[in-house]
Amino acid sequence: MKTPIERFEERFVKSNGCWNWIAQNGTGGYGQFCFKGRLQGAHRVSYQLYVGEIPDGLRVCHRCDNPSCVNPSHLFLGTAADNMRDRDSKGRCPSGEKHYFAKLTENQVETIRKMWSEGARNIDLAREFGVNKRTISNIVHCHTWRKAM
Repeated sequence: MKTPIERFEERFVKSNGCWNWIAQNGTGGYGQFCFKGRLQGAHRVSYQLYVGEIPDGLRVCHRCDNPSCVNPSHLFLGTAADNMRDRDSKGRCPSGEKHYFAKLTENQVETIRKMWSEGARNIDLAREFGVNKRTISNIVHCHTWRKAM
């Protein structure tokens, strides 16, 4: 009978420093592997097999940004907030008008801020630009669209 490491090592190929998972995949391209009696993310299993246990509340994050990679030297522990900061610092999250929920362009945001600074009311700006007044408030107080300044 094969050990968990032997079974695990049959399911990836090494390429350009990454160990790419070639077996079962789940959502987002992350590999899956049955370990300790349950199906887990292959990158999490790799961390456990080659590095050590994963403390409660921590995630296994990728330095290489390759979801199928299970190379333990490409993995690090972090909180959900650490993972989001890493994502944002690498520009992997669309923002501004490139975000899929964006209803405004950067030019419109600049116009809203200018009009507001000249005395326009949130409710009037909301009607003109087809958004709610809370959206206008978030824009003019830089809670959203911080990069469009």
